[in-house]
Amino acid sequence: MITTQNKPTKEKIIEAAYYLVRSKGITKMTMEAVADKAGISKGAVFYHFSTKELLIEAMVKQLFNNFDSQLNQEYENEGKLGGRTQSYLKTTFLMHDQEENELSVALLAALVNNPDLLKPAKEYYEIWQNQLENDQINPVIATIVRLTTDGLWFSELFGLAPIDKTLRDQLYETLSELINSAKK
Repeated sequence: MITTQNKPTKEKIIEAAYYLVRSKGITKMTMEAVADKAGISKGAVFYHFSTKELLIEAMVKQLFNNFDSQLNQEYENEGKLGGRTQSYLKTTFLMHDQEENELSVALLAALVNNPDLLKPAKEYYEIWQNQLENDQINPVIATIVRLTTDGLWFSELFGLAPIDKTLRDQLYETLSELINSAKK
C-alpha cells in the first residue's frame, strides 16, 4: 500500500501506477494492481481513470507539468537574456541527476500503450522550443542546447553509450558557456 494517507485519491493512483511500472513493468500495471498498491477499491480507480490509457496520459501530464514548473522556477532565478535556455539546461541536467526518472517511466508506458498519449509532451515541447527561439539569444544556439540536453537524456534513458560523470559535467559547462557567449 502507498503510504500517502493525506494525499488526494488521484495522486495516490498515479503514484501507485509509477511504482508498478518502475518495479514490475508496464504489463503488470493493471487497474486492479494499481488499486491494490494505492490501498483503494478498483471502482475508485475506474472512477478517476476509466481506462489504463487515461491513467498513463495523466502520468505524462503530471510529469510534464512538474518539469514545466521547475523550468519556470529556474527561469525566475536566471533573468531575461538567455534565461530560458539556461533554465532548460539546468532543469534537464537536474532531472537526469534524480535516482528514479519518473518521466522516463511515464513516457515509456505511453509509447508502449499508445503513441497518441504523448500529445501533452508534444504540446510542452512546442511551447519550450518557442520560448527558446525567443530567448533574446541566437535561436540556433538555444536549439542546440535543447537538442543536446534532450539527446543526453535519451542516451541515459536507453543506455545508449551513456557518458561518464566527468564528461557529463564538461558538457554542461560547455553548453553553459555557449549560452553565455550568445548573450554578448
